[in-house]
Amino acid sequence: IDLGIKGCTIDNLAIVALDENMRALTARELARQRVDMIILTVWYYRTQTDPIPAIALPIVKKAQQLRQRKIRIVLISDDVQYERARVVGKIRGDDPDYWRRVQRSEIQLYANPDVDAVFAISKDDQNRFIEMQKLSSEHSAKPPVHVLPYVARIDSGTTKGGWDVHLGTFSTRANIVFVGGATVSNRGAVKWLIRAALPALAALPDAQGGCAASRNVRFLFVGAAVWAEEAKKACTEARKQRKAALVELLCDPKLISSNSASKFGKWDARGVLALGRVDDVSAVLRGARIFVAPATVASGISTKVWLALEHGLPIATTWDGTRGLSAAVRNELAALSLPPFIL
Repeated sequence: IDLGIKGCTIDNLAIVALDENMRALTARELARQRVDMIILTVWYYRTQTDPIPAIALPIVKKAQQLRQRKIRIVLISDDVQYERARVVGKIRGDDPDYWRRVQRSEIQLYANPDVDAVFAISKDDQNRFIEMQKLSSEHSAKPPVHVLPYVARIDSGTTKGGWDVHLGTFSTRANIVFVGGATVSNRGAVKWLIRAALPALAALPDAQGGCAASRNVRFLFVGAAVWAEEAKKACTEARKQRKAALVELLCDPKLISSNSASKFGKWDARGVLALGRVDDVSAVLRGARIFVAPATVASGISTKVWLALEHGLPIATTWDGTRGLSAAVRNELAALSLPPFIL
């Protein structure tokens, strides 16, 4: 996609990380650095302030005046932001009108004539952004909307001996793995996996599709210390209710009466292993049997699902967990008429 910038190569691409108040982003600094293009992510995550592009656009315009030349502006959005705000807002207890403010702001950004291009992660989002542009009557000229597909690379350690060797390793694998940070949607997913999915699998009889392997399944949680806390809460409730089978499944005998889980983010029970944050996620995935991603919020690209694909893992996910996959794959899944997933 030609944005009219000459000599734009990887050698003169600068990536700058800013603090949440964006104090480092000034018109004078942009001019001093001779910035020709600025890429801004559209992300509404703080209810009391505007998104990064809304804050940055006036600064970029001032920098253009200092440089006396056009600075190209590109927006990248991984989601229909107001829909995310509406779903997450209900969970967090945000102001009921917050998502409507996000919607108005989002429409203004995508239709802003100072923006040179808008990038979406899928054809679906591209069409949604174009429809949102039509809702703006302020500007006749609107920036083009393109699809910037997510690209993954197969993990070299997974395919080191070839795919046949990789497939042969599954006979020695056992864990069902979940990877994710402590977001609102992930908290709900982990709670469901520990309190509903795990006990159901552990109790599933042969007549209903169960087997010895499913009844001895273990869920492995990686990415946040709070997963150990969630396991500890479930264990505590099982003990209070005197449910011996659940206690044996959920409780770490070494930490059951201590605060170690909250301190170190670890939990080691027969059915639950929580490791907190790890340095090498690939090493964990290379030993997993199944990857689970019960997403219930259509929030950006489901990068965790891509991560599982990169490591050749079978994936159990939801419709929202397929965001970012190709339209052909999503169309095949949509044709299956799967029942809705409810945490």
